[in-house]
Amino acid sequence: MATQETDNETRVLVCNYSFHSRKVVVQERRVLKCYLIRLQTESTCRMLVNGKMVTVGPKDLLMFKPGDSYELRIGENKPFQSGDYFVICSGSWIDEWWKKKDRPQLQHLDNSDRLLPIWKELVLRKRSVLENNDPLLDYLLRSLCLLIDQTCEESESVNKKTYVAIRMKRYIKDNALQPLESGKVADYVKLSVSRAIHLFKEHYGKSMTQYVKEVRLDDAVGKMIYSNMTLEEISLSSGFSSYPYFYKVFTKHYGVSPSQYLKKYRD
Repeated sequence: MATQETDNETRVLVCNYSFHSRKVVVQERRVLKCYLIRLQTESTCRMLVNGKMVTVGPKDLLMFKPGDSYELRIGENKPFQSGDYFVICSGSWIDEWWKKKDRPQLQHLDNSDRLLPIWKELVLRKRSVLENNDPLLDYLLRSLCLLIDQTCEESESVNKKTYVAIRMKRYIKDNALQPLESGKVADYVKLSVSRAIHLFKEHYGKSMTQYVKEVRLDDAVGKMIYSNMTLEEISLSSGFSSYPYFYKVFTKHYGVSPSQYLKKYRD
């Protein structure tokens, strides 16, 4: 039987570290009834953020409130190992904390490692007690929430150029399988094409064109291994304009042709 919440109470409903090693894990879209805070720590997954499926990677913090739609997809098209910490919670204190500031569903926190000690302690405490109203659980959850605020504030103060570069890289990764020009990326971050090209190269040591090729090749390799598509079909679905161009780029990058690569993998 559910217990009635008192003033300034928090309730830790579920808190854990999850690690996925199966090829495909899908959780269909549903409406949340509680708050969900999730930190991706290993590899990547796909999640519904603001109505759109996006790639989530290490150090990405996701925060959802009751009424938000939620969908998680892990292991699409390529080998993976995906790990994350998460907590599902409710309570009047959480309600008030959430209202204090605008909380985007997805934030990248380079300094997210500082959240892990409290999160790990919260996981261990939740596993060891049966009561929902354990005082230490309450204090640990509040500490985690307050530390999230501080960590987000520090992240927001990071050099603006770095933030813009991160946004460009994310945009490219999410759209690389479609026709993509430098002008589209520049428009997305509201910079001139020349400035966007220079900024990306400055931060990542490679051009936007090079990175697009890397994302497309990574997608193609996953499809080569885990689908029954022909190499011609893979080349087009992975964003390459033609199979001859795909063959040329693939061979230059891996040192062998696509068919040789696949044969070597299967052998």
